[in-house]
Amino acid sequence: MELHNDFNEHCELKDIREMCKMYQKQNLNFLETLFTEYRWDNPKYKKINDAFKSKAEDIAYYDIQYGIKSTCGQALSAIKKLHNNPTNLKIFAKVIYLYLYLNKYINRKNYRTCLCVDETETFLNFSARSLLISLKLNDFSSFDTYQIDEFMKTIDEILIFLEKFFKNFSRNVESTTNDKNNIQCFLEKNAFDAIMLCDVINI
Repeated sequence: MELHNDFNEHCELKDIREMCKMYQKQNLNFLETLFTEYRWDNPKYKKINDAFKSKAEDIAYYDIQYGIKSTCGQALSAIKKLHNNPTNLKIFAKVIYLYLYLNKYINRKNYRTCLCVDETETFLNFSARSLLISLKLNDFSSFDTYQIDEFMKTIDEILIFLEKFFKNFSRNVESTTNDKNNIQCFLEKNAFDAIMLCDVINI
């Protein structure tokens, strides 16, 4: 279900039980909701929301094997689209972002750090942050023209490298999760507690 406002912005609503399932699947699109400042929490569920925030880092690393497979799945799906349309620079930016994200995630960096691309990160001798912004906007005016031309000529080779990277990780990942059962119990308990706080709807 989606809510839309007058500014053509939308917010997706999910049952908390579904959200907990998504957290267990380690999908970064859902995990980032635990860390973003751009969220509104219903005060009625403050205790539960605070509990989720206090365990955010543990939830983000609940199952590293699942987390890697989920990220690789997203990336390989995007790469498949790029093989059909290599000029879609927004999708290309997404794949590079996932590459940077996964390298930090597998090294158990603070999860906020995994989600962000800072000024120190590089990709093929480019400032990764500047490159991602330029790819998304299709505006390379801040870069040397020759450097960008050479980059564009090698997109196919870059995609082959990225595809191999994600396929290798997806095949060879091993579970390195600690305390998995405790986090699963935590998610299930808080989902149950939230439902118990819901208003009864008579149909």
